[in-house]
Amino acid sequence: MVSGAKALCLLCPALGMLALAAGCSSGPPAPKQPHRVHTVNIGQTVEPGQINVGRGDEVRWLNQGSQPVAVIFPKPDSILVTCRSGFRTPNAKMLSALIAPNASASLCFAEHGKYNYSIRDNESAGAAQTDRSGTVMIVAGADRSTDTVPPAATSTGQSTGVQPMETPNP
Repeated sequence: MVSGAKALCLLCPALGMLALAAGCSSGPPAPKQPHRVHTVNIGQTVEPGQINVGRGDEVRWLNQGSQPVAVIFPKPDSILVTCRSGFRTPNAKMLSALIAPNASASLCFAEHGKYNYSIRDNESAGAAQTDRSGTVMIVAGADRSTDTVPPAATSTGQSTGVQPMETPNP
């Protein structure tokens, strides 16, 4: 007859092997793919007109023209973001950014979906107002081969967390 302490000692190697096997089978967690920055160039046209990006990636609109332009999303209540720079909600009807020449504004979309926007030239520029449009598609497994650079910090230097767009930007 084996005493309780000896029986426990005999089981220790078996329990250790079982714990080791269980720990090895799961392996380390897969590394997260870093978020990317995708640039939409605004000039006479919007390039690309439709951009496919991953959830959390930053979309940056760069004004390459000589006059300010506005990027306008007409339905701000349907957009959740994890970062934003230059965009604000002047009223509950739109989310917009007024972008000076050679400047940019950006958003990081938190949810999959299709987000349509328009680009409007500055009305006070003395020229006829021009509207252009574009689409941001947030898709799983997005082709990340588009124009990408390491992510930049927001205007405050850090991510602002997920926030609904109906919250005014200070």
